[in-house]
Amino acid sequence: MRCSAFIATSFAVFAEAYFVTNQNTSALSYDENFAKRELYLTEAAYCVPEEGVVWNCSTCIDDIQLEAVILGRRSGGRALVGHDALQGHLFVTYRGTSNPRNWAENVDALFTAPYGPGDLAAVKVEAGLYDWYLDLKPSVDAALLAASAKHNNVTRVAVMGHSAGGAVATFHAFDLARTPEAARQEQEHEQEGHKEEGLAKTWDNRIRRRRPPAGKEAGEVEDGSGGVAAVAAATASNASALAFAGNSSSGGSGSAADGRLSLASVVTFGSPRVGNAAFRDAHYAAMAHPQGGGGEAVPCWRVTHYRDMVPHLPQEALGYRHVATEVYYNEANTVYRVCDDAEAEDPQCSDRCAPTHCNSVDDHLNYLGVPLGTGGC
Repeated sequence: MRCSAFIATSFAVFAEAYFVTNQNTSALSYDENFAKRELYLTEAAYCVPEEGVVWNCSTCIDDIQLEAVILGRRSGGRALVGHDALQGHLFVTYRGTSNPRNWAENVDALFTAPYGPGDLAAVKVEAGLYDWYLDLKPSVDAALLAASAKHNNVTRVAVMGHSAGGAVATFHAFDLARTPEAARQEQEHEQEGHKEEGLAKTWDNRIRRRRPPAGKEAGEVEDGSGGVAAVAAATASNASALAFAGNSSSGGSGSAADGRLSLASVVTFGSPRVGNAAFRDAHYAAMAHPQGGGGEAVPCWRVTHYRDMVPHLPQEALGYRHVATEVYYNEANTVYRVCDDAEAEDPQCSDRCAPTHCNSVDDHLNYLGVPLGTGGC
């Protein structure tokens, strides 16, 4: 019995040590304190009141100026836009679904190819999640530009999200990291194709949406003055004009005046797979060489927790692949492994429980010891 106990204890110690010592050292250094700060902002997207712009919740940390609370028109999505004085950048955080099991049971895993002809013609993403992104993007872009003008024309944006909100954050980060001209041209192409395919109905028909609060229309932005910003009604077709106004081949100052925003970081928690292998590769290249190679590598962390069910949807068998770089936490959220997943998911990380044991909702709703979702408010 003593020998058995010793062997079991030794194996447990080795397994825990393996998480933290056998890491992908080629990646940018993972900062757990920074990730937890972003996690607090992510949870705030579930908890901040929808009426007014009030920074008051259990994870509403110091040095944050909330600038806008944004509600989706079709998706039931929600985003917060603000300024992080400690980090010196703007942020946008996307809330996830209120019922992850309902999301998992209803996801259709339909592909759409939104990035137009050219180098990204083979890139495909999940249609419903991308529609969620388009639903929020015009109002988010407008709020970011307004916040930039208010905070000394800062243009760097940290992006984060949980669950399906992590998928939206992934799309937004990808657009911010690429050259403004390429993103604008592809969004114009995407708008036409998206309208023709009628993909707006995919999310509406699959997910039970929350109704906006009384007296407020979905898609509106509550701004810092307590009024509803007129720009919130901007259509998806003019989103690129808001995000990249004034940019031309001759370049620009990089200030809020020409609308050029850049990606500071992206951290997601319990995100589903969002695209095919071509998207994974394009996303990796954009994070490693943002702005067409003119910028420094961007910290990009896809945090997963033990047997969380959502990162395993949609299934790999359907052609979906995760973006890098995964940071995998053990069940107790006490140790982590930075995974080697630039070309394929690391079998020593979240994918180790596939295909039959990745079924936990509890793990999806608790990251780094922080309860997530409306239950954590």
